[in-house]
Amino acid sequence: MKSVKRPWKRARLAGGLYLAIILCGVFAEGMVRSGAVAQGDPGALASRIRESIWLFRAGFAADVVMVACDAAVALLLYELFRPVSTTVSSLSAVFRLLEASILGLNLLHYQTALMVVSPDHGSYPLFRDADAAAVVFLGLHARGYDLALLFFAVSIFALGHLVLCSSGFPRILGLGLLVSALVYAAGSMLRFFAPGLLGPFQPTYVVPLLAETAFALHLLFKGPDGAVRR
Repeated sequence: MKSVKRPWKRARLAGGLYLAIILCGVFAEGMVRSGAVAQGDPGALASRIRESIWLFRAGFAADVVMVACDAAVALLLYELFRPVSTTVSSLSAVFRLLEASILGLNLLHYQTALMVVSPDHGSYPLFRDADAAAVVFLGLHARGYDLALLFFAVSIFALGHLVLCSSGFPRILGLGLLVSALVYAAGSMLRFFAPGLLGPFQPTYVVPLLAETAFALHLLFKGPDGAVRR
């Protein structure tokens, strides 16, 4: 009979990939695209993209890596927390995979915005005003991103519940994930129903950034205290 192994390797792999998700997301969303759509001047936005086309392409690559890591983390966390609750662990994994799927498809909007203004791809007769089209596609990408975060909010809320119920993790990590879920859900709802309030709400995203980073670091460097169970 095999001895019961402590799930350190799985936790550390999940933690490392989770950190990769955070770093890629901060780079693509916070450093590359920050304020792009909010400029309101199609010409200025198009000029910014043309002048920094490789930076925007690097943002696209970072998003691809983020989505791939997200799918892997969904499965790793499912295996890690399945002893706590198979149902809730499955719920968290399914909604995280849905989020990753939406993010992946949503990258087509982002790539199209780059294509219509990039001199490398020639002209597109379909778009009479390529600069304005880029603004539209980046706006669609922003909305698709927040749609994905609605599903992610459900996943993170379920994960926070699992962490709280588990005997192997500090409760503060679970509470942080629960609050993060509320921030994601509120931010996405504001995007669709009260976009004028989204700007003042943006600073609250520091909460999920800190909470998820703390959770990822705990997974990577400490792992669960013994077997993960209720």
